[in-house]
Amino acid sequence: HIAQWSTYITTTINDEYTVVDVDLTIENDNPEPAEISIWSTIVDANRKGISQMADHMVATSGTNTFKQHVYMTDPHLWSVDDPYMYTMITEIRLNEKTIDTYTTPLGIRTIEFRSDSGFYLNGEHVRINGVCNHHDLGCLGAATNERAIERQLEILKAMGCNGIRCSHNPPSPILLDLCDRMGFLVMESLDRKSVV
Repeated sequence: HIAQWSTYITTTINDEYTVVDVDLTIENDNPEPAEISIWSTIVDANRKGISQMADHMVATSGTNTFKQHVYMTDPHLWSVDDPYMYTMITEIRLNEKTIDTYTTPLGIRTIEFRSDSGFYLNGEHVRINGVCNHHDLGCLGAATNERAIERQLEILKAMGCNGIRCSHNPPSPILLDLCDRMGFLVMESLDRKSVV
């Protein structure tokens, strides 16, 4: 099976195609190695398959790390004004049968910080209008409530906000997912492989 939160995706965009690099961890709880195939499929916002890659691997007993490269052309780029999201669907197949499926949201974009002029998103200068956002929801408390977070982000977006710095506590996965879908840049203050 694919280990929880173990898919780590980066992209490289050039003039001819975009390379989507996938690092994933597969755990084999059986004492014997298993010959598996790993299928990674990128689907667009309409759930239409855009690109697919299959690799045949041997998963030894314990934890295994694999890398894949999926290629696509002319991607719809994510931006704060057009937060277009793809989905990476990863399947593990054993003897031609799918035994595990894992989905990872994916926004394709380039980011760059220039010392003389600031932040660039997809090659265009973007001014980050950000807030330091605490994890709690005022009188609703610290428990995660998706609609309450969404409403908070809607208000911030209407004010012209496009960036959030998370404070003190790890952000809720719901907050990060909403930021992806609503067009917010996020600065997480965590030491982990999580980039939005």
